[in-house]
Order: sequence, then structure tokens, then C-alpha cells
Amino acid sequence: MPKIFICEDNEELAEDMQSVLEKDGNSVIHADCKAAALEVLANESFDLLILDWELPDGSGVDICKEFRAGGGSTPILMLTGKSKTTDKEIGLDSGADDYLIKPFSFQELKARLRALMRRSARPLSQNVLSSGNLSLDPGNFHASLDGKYLALVPKEFALLEFLMRNPNQVFSADSLISHVWTADEMVSPDTLRTYIMNLRRKVDPGKQDSRIETVHGIGYRFRS
Repeated sequence: MPKIFICEDNEELAEDMQSVLEKDGNSVIHADCKAAALEVLANESFDLLILDWELPDGSGVDICKEFRAGGGSTPILMLTGKSKTTDKEIGLDSGADDYLIKPFSFQELKARLRALMRRSARPLSQNVLSSGNLSLDPGNFHASLDGKYLALVPKEFALLEFLMRNPNQVFSADSLISHVWTADEMVSPDTLRTYIMNLRRKVDPGKQDSRIETVHGIGYRFRS
């Protein structure tokens, strides 16, 4: 039985989501503020997290950042009334795997959650990948840079794994999206670009030239 955590301060919306998800056989726990959410996440583990952007005492972005900083790798769906590209980038930069703009249908909510669940449940190869000071162990979902733990969200990990398994090959944005995301996940080239930017900052911090290269007019490649 999948265990889902919801942090949403709109009581009616939270109750409706909880009811819909529990009817589908999920176990659901709800909190209505940042402080309560962080306390729950410090003591329990979940298969999926649903975080509202705006909360009475903070934001879902703050929760996401703290959760990821502590090593949490559970897939996160961010609920937001913000639709600007810059706002979406802030959410993804914080460590969220996907976002859903309010108002939304529960059918779409469930589809997004199914997609995140399938991605996190995919079997991973046991081969350790390495490139210079960068190491990736898909079997243990562990990445390291210069021997130190490198915090990656699931989609960042999957994207980096695919690129490292296919070094020096150029992939279009559409090709990368089709390999890393599932068919019912709505992902744009702009979203992919945000993930690429995040990965560059993490795997090549402070460097102008990243081993994840943009081939202008074509796509991206991992330079081994």
C-alpha cells in the first residue's frame, strides 16, 4: 500500500485529495503547515510527497529544500497557483520532481502521482558509472563528487544516469524526455533545460564549462 504525505493548508482541498487517494488504496497522512510537515517527515517515511507552495508559516519550497538537504529522495509533487516559468524553475530547483497548477482535476493529480511512482519503482542497473571525480551507483541511488555525497533528486539522477550510460552521444530534448520521463508526464523542453542547469551546477560546481554540453540547435551530450 503506497504511503503518501500531503501538506496543504486548504482544509477542504486536503480532505478531498485524501479521500480520493485513500479510495485508490493509498495510505495518506496530512499536515497543514511547514512546522508540522517537517516534524512528520523527520519521523516517518513515504512513497510520495505532495507539498503546497504557499503555507501559513512558510512554503512547500522550503520544506522541499530541507528534505532534500537531509538526503530525502522521495518523489515530490508541488501544488501551486503560480504559472510563470520562473516560479516553476524555483520549484524544480528546490528539489521537486513535478508541479501541478491549481485548480486541477483529481484525474490529473492521480496520473501525475502514478507517473512519479512508476519512475521511482523502476529497477536500476547495478553497474557503477564514473567519469573523473564523478561517480554514480544506480543500484543504491548514490552519487558522489570527489568522494563526497552528491544530493540529486530522482529525475536529476535518472537524467544523469542516462547521459553517463551514453557518453559523447548527442540527444535532442525530445529524445531525453522520452527516455527519462514516462509517456503521461507533461514535460516541456524548458523543464528539461532547468534540470540540465541544475545538474551542471551540481556535477561541475564553479566551472564555466560543464561535462554536460549543449550542442546548439541539436541537443545535449555528456562529455566523458
